[in-house]
Amino acid sequence: MNLSSVITAEKMIFGGKCMGKIDNKNVFVPYAVPGEKLEIEITQSFRDYDEAKIVKVLEASPKRVLPACPLYGKCGGCNLMHIDWAYQTELKAGILAELMERAGVRIPKIQTVSGSPLGYRSRFQLHDGGMEGRGTNDDRQLPRGRRPDKRMVQGSSDGPKAKGSRNALWKRKGRARTFHRA
Repeated sequence: MNLSSVITAEKMIFGGKCMGKIDNKNVFVPYAVPGEKLEIEITQSFRDYDEAKIVKVLEASPKRVLPACPLYGKCGGCNLMHIDWAYQTELKAGILAELMERAGVRIPKIQTVSGSPLGYRSRFQLHDGGMEGRGTNDDRQLPRGRRPDKRMVQGSSDGPKAKGSRNALWKRKGRARTFHRA
């Protein structure tokens, strides 16, 4: 589509995209941080909004950090790892508060209860030993050490799973498998 523009990311919305505006039309940009000035390229245009990708970060937010995972942006899992952890929790609380307000639900100030910024994922969907890429059906092979914890993978294709277990198998040819922590 190749329509390049400069915008300021105004706010984070549900799903991990930032919203900005071009001529009063909303533009949704993944991997941005509120307050950043960005050169973007429109990837999809709809009647009342556009989707875009970052071409260049012109003025980076001080809250932008280097993602800890080498698969970030490729596997389709995390969507805020490029943002400082404390600011991520603040953004998530703001998104939740806005969603509740829009639904007409009055809530007190949100108190964030949080654990580690890494190692918290409790669900993986794997395809032949890899994760499906973001926005594609391509498999991304997991590098050694980035696979789910062994405690998530119980049972085997030869035997039954423990009664009541929500755990699935590590790999099964041609079929996606979802893993849940016990």
